[in-house]
Amino acid sequence: MLIIPRHSVISHLLRPLVEAPFRIAPERAAELLDLTKRHDIVFTFDSASQLNVPEPGRIVFGACEAERLWAAAYAYSELLAIIEEQDGHPGSVIDFTVDPSRQTWRGLLSWAMRRGVRSEDDEWPLHLPKPTPEPQAGTPMRAATEWFLTMGGWMLLHELGHVVNDHFSRSLVTDADRHKCEYEADDWASAWLLDGWRSYAGGSDERVFAKRSIGAALALCVLTSWEVYDRQGDCPTHPDPAKRLLHFLDRFVPESGERQARITDAAWYVVMIVLQFHLVNAGRTVQRPEGYRSMREYILDAIHAL
Repeated sequence: MLIIPRHSVISHLLRPLVEAPFRIAPERAAELLDLTKRHDIVFTFDSASQLNVPEPGRIVFGACEAERLWAAAYAYSELLAIIEEQDGHPGSVIDFTVDPSRQTWRGLLSWAMRRGVRSEDDEWPLHLPKPTPEPQAGTPMRAATEWFLTMGGWMLLHELGHVVNDHFSRSLVTDADRHKCEYEADDWASAWLLDGWRSYAGGSDERVFAKRSIGAALALCVLTSWEVYDRQGDCPTHPDPAKRLLHFLDRFVPESGERQARITDAAWYVVMIVLQFHLVNAGRTVQRPEGYRSMREYILDAIHAL
């Protein structure tokens, strides 16, 4: 069951968002449908709410929060596209001003990064890109929507993880108890998405793994990026987003360690780029004179610099 609010810039994407957990791991779609039926899952969108499970069986996704997720997806897809177009590699300098007509992603990201603002009154900036129905293939709109649905799909799987692991029946007395549940939900979502990817379409195309792992990593990057500007770390209900991000990468996307990175390492590369962008934007530099032997080394330094 799905309840959709009116008057949202992304109203046309809310139903696809609920379908995203089924679509991003289609080899397990039938199994997931049976699971949601057994647990009587109801998906609800509430303009002012955060993504959460207020009671067993009801998953609430804030419509305003979903808007910001799409905005971040648009910005990060443009960031990565610009770096690719300029043949970016470790140590290179990227000029984000080379194309004056391609600057709106930065304004959209600034709007998306406003932590804690989820009011219906905080409307989508009129002069910035917004999602359109059925965007053409190969366009920034299409790329943004693809990443939005992959990121959102993992986030919804995380909430399902709370239900499936029966976290509501536990006595969560300490911060450590609550943090353990968050890691369990992360791990359940990630395992659901990644453990059986080779069962899809013959299992030989590693780009499938790359896309899925990047989507999950970007979802956690959104939370971690906030930490650059307003470091919170561990809180009573949730562990440090940066620790969650590194936990995901280490457990589900172990770096290949090969001299030439493989496509299965793509999530590490994307995380490195996103964190570096925000740190530079905040006036902080992360660099070792001797360079880095791995992407994990850089990300560890980036986390330390938050």
